[in-house]
Amino acid sequence: SGAVPGYSYLYDPKTKTLKRLVREKDGLTTLGNSSGSRVLYGENVARNATLGVYNPSGFAGDEGFIFYEKTLPLTTLPEKCAWFRDGVRTLCGSFISTPSGTIPDLWYQGRLFFADTFWSVNTDSEEIVYIADPKEETGQEFDVTNPLLSKNDAYFIFTNKRDGTLWSMRIPEKTTSADEIQGETLGIDS
Repeated sequence: SGAVPGYSYLYDPKTKTLKRLVREKDGLTTLGNSSGSRVLYGENVARNATLGVYNPSGFAGDEGFIFYEKTLPLTTLPEKCAWFRDGVRTLCGSFISTPSGTIPDLWYQGRLFFADTFWSVNTDSEEIVYIADPKEETGQEFDVTNPLLSKNDAYFIFTNKRDGTLWSMRIPEKTTSADEIQGETLGIDS
């Protein structure tokens, strides 16, 4: 619940050890990459969905400080993201504004839907890249759920939570930074 602090753990079946990772985040949900080197996490901060990343090896900070968590410049839930093969970049469906109410509760309950645009984020550099606004391409709104990337990172595949339809989007080879948004035909197919 967005009103209750959550904790995430990593269980190693070989050593049978449990390690606490992200902790004390209201509405905590997570999505780890395949190598375990990064974990996206969502939390509810003052009724706003915030996306962050946890790195068990740490991120280098100023003056030699190491920190393990950082907020990413994207408003979404980890459940709307998929990791690229490099395990550092992620592609997400992101909503422009958080509606009123407790997130992620209302979304899980099917009582609210988002109108997502597509963005890529580098979890090391925090660079954010605009990919597409599917409403401009198809004329309909998408609420991304169950996302994944094809083996060659060429297609973003997801279910539209609004109606349960399956979609794929060819990921453009050239993408633009958030400061240079430009239109391109992307081939979004159901």
